[in-house]
Amino acid sequence: MLGVWFVGRDPLTRERYQRAVLRAAISVGIANLAVLISNEYYFRDRPFDDLDIQLLFYPPTDSSFPANPTAVAFAMALGMGQAHWKLGLTLCLVGSIWGLARVYGGVFYLSDIVAGAIIGIAVSYLVRFGLKGIEPIPTWFLRFARTVHLA
Repeated sequence: MLGVWFVGRDPLTRERYQRAVLRAAISVGIANLAVLISNEYYFRDRPFDDLDIQLLFYPPTDSSFPANPTAVAFAMALGMGQAHWKLGLTLCLVGSIWGLARVYGGVFYLSDIVAGAIIGIAVSYLVRFGLKGIEPIPTWFLRFARTVHLA
């Protein structure tokens, strides 16, 4: 996302990409919060707890449902994809492969991955419409970032 923040052939394209990075960053934070709140009310054991699976790395101790890495990946992918569809599609593909690899590794169930993806997608669209509702604030933020040479 940091690389996309600074690219763009012209000022309009650069601003569109910066708005996408802003949407993606906010979406990632809210998706993390949604998973954290979900984990407070519902705990699901991991597959390696229920099945005879040898883990390749350390065992996570938090709830399996929903999958936080997938929620983050899809929130970022959809946030970025709203400005650059090829990048968004690539990030969705990477997030899917990442989630399936964690299913294969015995860290998540498939339903955990699907729920994480749904949370990431839903949060990304809510943030998109929420930022439109508070429109002067994102514009002021980008203007301030340009003033202090961050954009």
